[in-house]
Amino acid sequence: MGESQTFRCMTCKYELKYVLGVGKLYTPEQLFSQEKKPLIDQLVHSNKTKKTLKEWIHVRHAKISDGYADVLYVCPICDRTFNRFHIQLENHGEFFEPEYECDTCKVMIVQLNDEGNEVRKDVEVDKFINNGCPKCGEKLLVEMMFERWE
Repeated sequence: MGESQTFRCMTCKYELKYVLGVGKLYTPEQLFSQEKKPLIDQLVHSNKTKKTLKEWIHVRHAKISDGYADVLYVCPICDRTFNRFHIQLENHGEFFEPEYECDTCKVMIVQLNDEGNEVRKDVEVDKFINNGCPKCGEKLLVEMMFERWE
């Protein structure tokens, strides 16, 4: 189950969308399909990370830990919030999780909603909104759309 919200900056009209959770298409088979384009290619932008994930699944036969989903991350330096796909793979006691870096500060960003806690998630969404527009910096973001899916 997942949800998304879209916000628009009333100053420069920049649109900001965050997606949390997973949908029915996020099955392990769809994520790493070898018969058609794998979903992981749309969810993870780094070619190096995609290659590593696929190697862990197809060559090392790693298992996907529970809790993979689209989640929010935050930069510990500038407080900017990012929407990224979180997944953890396990193989004989070794683990791999993608790491993401802040586009501005070039430091590793940290996952916010690792507990899936509704109250905490609401705080994170407020933080996401209150950080302002990433394009012009104005804090005039208005919610334009809210969706939920299974």
